[in-house]
Amino acid sequence: MNLTKWIPIVRYHLKQVLCNVFERVVLPTYGIRYVQFLLLYTISINQQCADRIFNNLWTITAGLHGLGPGALTTRKTAASHLAGLLARCVRVPNSRLIDYLKTMADWCHGYITATQETSAHDNTKVHGAFHAVCHAIFYLVAFKNHHLFMSKECLNFVESLNLPRLVTCPLNPLRTCPPQVTQAFASVTRSHQVVYCQSIIEKNLRFSLHNAVQYDEWFPYDPYTLPISGKKIWPLCVEYKDWLTKGDDETQFKSLKRKFDGEDDDFLQITPSPRQRLPSSLSNCISPGFKSSDTSMM
Repeated sequence: MNLTKWIPIVRYHLKQVLCNVFERVVLPTYGIRYVQFLLLYTISINQQCADRIFNNLWTITAGLHGLGPGALTTRKTAASHLAGLLARCVRVPNSRLIDYLKTMADWCHGYITATQETSAHDNTKVHGAFHAVCHAIFYLVAFKNHHLFMSKECLNFVESLNLPRLVTCPLNPLRTCPPQVTQAFASVTRSHQVVYCQSIIEKNLRFSLHNAVQYDEWFPYDPYTLPISGKKIWPLCVEYKDWLTKGDDETQFKSLKRKFDGEDDDFLQITPSPRQRLPSSLSNCISPGFKSSDTSMM
């Protein structure tokens, strides 16, 4: 990582190579665990690279790169990376978060309007990209709640996203949203009286009792747990903080430092394997960093 401190001309080309490798090799690869954090490190020290990556990720997510084999999977993966970087990277300014939330919400509303004239229903194979973008919005609203609800102006912005329309539309994006994201999003938006999700959640729960529902529970910027290289990455990663908790966002460095300094020696086991992350188990979830509140949603 010290290579990025070379003279400007070499540093520029190195960052271009990293961006190209990410777009051609890393992005189409599902389930990778650590390589993508090189990109998070890079965009943390170079805003131009960050803007390029964000723009390209959104272009892919919105389907503006054209269609091809595996296009839907790549679009869904791009949405996960975009949401993860906007949420987790300490040095991403709030203005970028606002811009992309608005862009994603506008795209979703346009998609809903375009499908109203057809017999639209919540078919994830047909509307998978729409579901992925909605999940990214839900994830960001829940994860960045302390920024998005810190003032009346911010609250007005969130209300302008018209989240109730996304939640209640016939395409039903909450049905395929990972349970821990759904719970965190519903808790935050209910507390600020932005949208009430519980009736939709209960309806989807009844549906899932009779039908198999697959959740995409891969979050590319889950907490980084490698102890040596983590010393470079942890200060750059934001830890999720429940909306009931006051104070500034905590970096993963501060969070894991407490584990190093304390008697808890299981920090290497913070992130469970995919088979261990049962959708029904919402207590102390790490993916995507949300922890369930002691109070149940009424």
